[in-house]
Amino acid sequence: MAHKPIRHDGHRRSEQTVTPDASKSSDSALRAPASRGLAEVATALRTYVERAPHPVALIDDQRIAVHYANPAFHGLGGTAAELILGREAADVVLSAGATTIATLLRRVSETGEPVGEVNVDAVDTARMIAPWAVSIWPVASRGRRSGFLMLQVRILTGQVRARRRRTDVADEMREINERLLVASLREAELRDKAEAANDAKSVFLATMSHELRTPLAAIIGYQDLLAGAITGPITEAQRVQLARIKQSAGHLLALIDQVLTLACVEVDRETVDRRSVNVSALIESVAALIVPVAAAKGLTLAVDPLRCQLTLDTDFLKARQILLNVLGNAVKFSEHGTVRMTVRANGGYAEFEVRDSGIGIAPQHLDRVFDAFWQVQQGSTRTIGGSGLGLSVARRLSRLLDGDVTVTSSVGVGSIFTLRLPLYQPPRADISGSALPK
Repeated sequence: MAHKPIRHDGHRRSEQTVTPDASKSSDSALRAPASRGLAEVATALRTYVERAPHPVALIDDQRIAVHYANPAFHGLGGTAAELILGREAADVVLSAGATTIATLLRRVSETGEPVGEVNVDAVDTARMIAPWAVSIWPVASRGRRSGFLMLQVRILTGQVRARRRRTDVADEMREINERLLVASLREAELRDKAEAANDAKSVFLATMSHELRTPLAAIIGYQDLLAGAITGPITEAQRVQLARIKQSAGHLLALIDQVLTLACVEVDRETVDRRSVNVSALIESVAALIVPVAAAKGLTLAVDPLRCQLTLDTDFLKARQILLNVLGNAVKFSEHGTVRMTVRANGGYAEFEVRDSGIGIAPQHLDRVFDAFWQVQQGSTRTIGGSGLGLSVARRLSRLLDGDVTVTSSVGVGSIFTLRLPLYQPPRADISGSALPK
């Protein structure tokens, strides 16, 4: 069956020759009189193929194999010219759409109908997806099939760059995610080790505190026996010395208790004995211990009178320890004047405000004063003693009691520490008079 000459863009021509490209210059390259024969036609086509700007291959119509290809076509698959010739066209390109190309070639071979600019996703030599526009048309001379097909590839370079950019970004994001995953796993491992070490430290401190407390309690007991002249009369000088022993032992015992409390809170061993606690009774208990300490420094402890009776829902011993720590800290850092405590109700809480006239705390240190073992004065030159545990223990215990300790301060003026503890809420009664749970 004879076919009319076909241009590469699919339009039929009235001339008796076929041009494989849209350029006019290709017409003269492809015009071949019948007397030349197929060999001369092939030579003319090869000349065109070599000069074509796009990857172009001359395909054997019967075997669908590469008869000749230009250097640009070799570059599509990164294959040397001598390895391409004679192979099936679909096998010589690194194409994800090789099957599509093979099907198109067979269809054009069988029907003689050209195919123009079919998009095919291929894989370039860098193994990147490179979209192609594939055109195939039969080559004829004076109405006769020449036995060749022309395969032309136009690489959509703009899409290649865009896809490569997307691929590069995806690869970078994948690499970043992998690094973040590794870092996260490493961080989790380090955190677990740190928590295990901290738990071991807390258990050790709790155990050692118990071990230290037992002999210290015996020392204080023997001091009481000697001071009370139970074992025999003592001189006035001996009484003074025994008083100093008791004072030092009491200080050491208080320090051990702070360490023990901190350790127990950290390992969740501290229990809460929640009861109704009268605020006035709590203040009297604390003042009885703080007033002598303040007086020894020439300070005054002033407690503003309560406007009404307040009752806490808390653990009495822990609430007392918190106030002792906060008031003791105020006395320790005040050199003159008055340490004042004011108590008021605010919402469902009682607020204990302790105001001192001490050295104050710089703004950048306000959060750190509640860290264990941290003190405003650092290093061996500090003039004020202490372990740095009092405020840390106070805050941890207050939060254990559903409250908190906060601070405001001005350097050279003093500090205000505020303890909030929940007030006791009496059970509500229903209409029948029976009590409802809180």
